[in-house]
Order: sequence, then C-alpha cells, then structure tokens
Amino acid sequence: MRLPIRRLQSLVEPSFFPAETDQATAEQILRDTERMVRLTARLNTRRCLARGLTLYFFLRRAGVDLALVFGAGTVENEFAAHCWLEKNGEPYLERTDPRPFFTPMYRFDRSDSRVVKGLVRHLNG
Repeated sequence: MRLPIRRLQSLVEPSFFPAETDQATAEQILRDTERMVRLTARLNTRRCLARGLTLYFFLRRAGVDLALVFGAGTVENEFAAHCWLEKNGEPYLERTDPRPFFTPMYRFDRSDSRVVKGLVRHLNG
C-alpha cells in the first residue's frame, strides 16, 4: 500500500454505521474472506493487511463494531509489522494475541483514529 494512511482510512470507513449487526452477512463475509486469503496466499506476502482491510471494510458495513490496528515490533530479533482486528478492545479472529509482540501505532475505528504523535507525519513523508 502506497497510499497515505489517512487516505486509506477514508476509503475503508463506511459513510454510515448500521444500528444492528447483520449476523448472517457477517458470517458469510468471514467465510469468503478466509477463502480468498487462503487462495491468494502464494501471491500475497502481506496477508494480514489484505485480510484486515477486507474484513474491516465489509464487516463494518454489516454493522460489526470493530477496529483495525496497525502495529510494529520485533519477531525473532527482526523488525516486523502486523495489522489485526479488535472487537471490544480485544484481538478478534487472531490465532495468537499480537499485542505482546507488536506495539499499536495506528488504528481505524468508529471514533476518530487515535494516532501516535508524529507517526502520520512520518508515514506520509
């Protein structure tokens, strides 16, 4: 992704937030997205980004209140980045809790995004 982070956020944020969650639609979105991620695994080295953005985009429109969190840290003494979904402040649909390994740097959520000071300036050049 070469878009400035605020531009990316404006593209994935819904213009409205449904009052109720459409559970059947949300479950179908989960199944379809997981299938797409598995099918494109060899082509896509940034699976968490594709999965996170896709799920955030569609689940928010189905009325699911969640956040997309972008974090950085070290894994096996190497710099790494990861994004994950959170629901009610907890990782959502993650096999392992990413928070011990990645420091949240930016998040998309229902409220205005909370930004670590200076990060947006750094990411946008």
